[in-house]
Order: sequence, then structure tokens, then C-alpha cells
Amino acid sequence: MAVNPSSAAPYAEEGLWDCESMTRRLAATLTPLHDVTLERLALLRDDPAEYLDVQDAAAERLNQAIR
Repeated sequence: MAVNPSSAAPYAEEGLWDCESMTRRLAATLTPLHDVTLERLALLRDDPAEYLDVQDAAAERLNQAIR
């Protein structure tokens, strides 16, 4: 059984706003990159109240977008 990878994209994107830091961290690594998610990733990276692992995941994902 095969699953279309794009079917998970909306869930990954929504995870960027989740209340659980583990979900935000995972979403940061998987979300599709477009204007809204890039903006949210930048907010997660720069938020001093955010967990360090979420900040790091967001920063890494933004670095991937630049490459």
C-alpha cells in the first residue's frame, strides 16, 4: 500500500502551531516550504520563549530553504 507524500503536508503545516513542542519540532523538519510556513519557521527560530530544539529545527529548515 502506497501513500501519497503530499497527503501529510497539511498536517505538518498545522503542526507548526501545535501546543506541544515535540510536534512543532517535527513539523519544522517536514512542512512544505512556502510563504506562510517560511514566516512561521522564522518566528519559531527567533522566539526567545521557544524550546531550543524547536528553534534549532526551524533554523535548519530555513537553511535548507536557502540552499
